[in-house]
Amino acid sequence: MIKNEMIRVMLISLFFSCLNVGAMKNESMISLLPEESVLVRYRKNDGITYKPGALSVKENGLLLSRGLKSKILAISGKEVGSTNKSFLSRPDGAGCFEDGEGWVYTINSEEDDGEGGVGGIYFYPNGEIEDYKMLLKKTTRNCSGGKTFWNTWVSCEEYDNGQCWEVDPYDIERPKQTMIGGVNGGKFESFAYDNRNPLNLKAFVTEDYKEGALRRYSPKRNVLRQAIQTNDYSKVLTQKNGGKIEYLVLNPKKNKNSGTFSWTLNEKKGRRSALQYYQNAEGIDVKDGILFFAVKRDKRLFILDLDKFEYRSVSTESGLFDGQPDQVIIQHKTDILYFTEDSRSSGIHAQDETGKFFTVIDSSSYGSETTGLAFSPDMEHLYFCVQVPGVCFDIVRRDKRKFTGKALNIRYHRNGKGPSKD
Repeated sequence: MIKNEMIRVMLISLFFSCLNVGAMKNESMISLLPEESVLVRYRKNDGITYKPGALSVKENGLLLSRGLKSKILAISGKEVGSTNKSFLSRPDGAGCFEDGEGWVYTINSEEDDGEGGVGGIYFYPNGEIEDYKMLLKKTTRNCSGGKTFWNTWVSCEEYDNGQCWEVDPYDIERPKQTMIGGVNGGKFESFAYDNRNPLNLKAFVTEDYKEGALRRYSPKRNVLRQAIQTNDYSKVLTQKNGGKIEYLVLNPKKNKNSGTFSWTLNEKKGRRSALQYYQNAEGIDVKDGILFFAVKRDKRLFILDLDKFEYRSVSTESGLFDGQPDQVIIQHKTDILYFTEDSRSSGIHAQDETGKFFTVIDSSSYGSETTGLAFSPDMEHLYFCVQVPGVCFDIVRRDKRKFTGKALNIRYHRNGKGPSKD
């Protein structure tokens, strides 16, 4: 994990800028000058009390921005609400799904030796806990993952023979091992997909290993066609012999920071490329045909144009912009980008539309990384966890307004000896 917060800040800044530029290829762009800060705008709007970055509220071991309030939803090993069921330990990656008028918050457990899995906290429409249950059991080191567009959760195991599991947040379908991990599995980290062409779906998974080739899974067209016709996507990632696995191969130019790329069925060739150019791939996201993934070994962010088969990479250590950018191009003036920080300054951090960064919630008093960042579907609740001792929080605005913004599936882990536990 990067220890210098500014490095992390720069990584998120570039990602946010590129994400929105890509999303606006065919739209008029809105450029905001630095002085048009979100804090100034709040002062002009009566009734808005949330001031992100104005840390002033001490509550439940947290230091909150003005206008926020918190409550503890769950603690590892203790009962969740009045469900008579104990919350999982070592909470990690998470996502939220609509569930009737309420919703479910799915979260991984990164415990070792078959003690991991995925849990689900179910909420009434008023945000109170309705139920809690384990959705996936007897798996190992469920790190991060990602949501599918058909509303399932892909949970990635991060150990030598780990697999990627498709989990139904509604607990109707039993969990299934996907075909993404292949026969031998791997130390999988995060999941993303590109569904711009419904009959050419691509799923991507990173592997946190020095020879961990980024893999692409392509379901067969007949499998996709059947899913579209029946609106049943349960076999898209899980059907045996239902797709092919390919591996990323980079073809750099002389400076190695840009070039072209290709996909190969040869796993050894893909792993050689990873060893040479992108060891220990972690967070991944896909937006508008642009794939982003971060590697912790060399502290770089790779940006792949999936249509042009061109890539570039930027350092997250020496600075992406040689300082803060003068302006950020975005789609919505109210956007705030939220992200977590696994460092001494652990908590929830954010970037406003001018490119300014600030801490929304400081959880450093707990001395552990922040995980499980997700918003409720109505955007009125922000959820996150402190992995150790395993505390899950529910954050809302005192003015009862919605959070506006995005959360990214890009992050780094702490560097150190031995396998990381996060």
